[in-house]
Amino acid sequence: FVGGIGYYFSENFRADITLDYADEYSIDDRPDSDSLTTLANVYFDFPLGSVLRPYVGAGIGWGFVSDSGSGSDDGFAWSLATGIGMDITESVSLDLGSHYRTIDVSGGDFDDHLVRVGFSYHFGW
Repeated sequence: FVGGIGYYFSENFRADITLDYADEYSIDDRPDSDSLTTLANVYFDFPLGSVLRPYVGAGIGWGFVSDSGSGSDDGFAWSLATGIGMDITESVSLDLGSHYRTIDVSGGDFDDHLVRVGFSYHFGW
């Protein structure tokens, strides 16, 4: 689950705050883990002059990890993103993106790479 709210500063520059939650999945040799991050992200949308908008982004924040083996821990989190948005209407966009996320916790960083599909609604776009 990912949810967030953001703001367009210009046609090409935007920012958002997101809450990312992932439940019961395994990475490398770690036991089943849950993770939660809150991130402040910035993005640059490349102008193509069409309904397609490729983008790159980065974010920083704080994350929490809990697993059945070592309990819970929290620490600094950061992410990198790339993807493409497609305007469906003036107010609605479809997004396909790739996100890499790291949470710095004891016993080794918690890393994951996700492919996301989502919708955005633009107020006053």
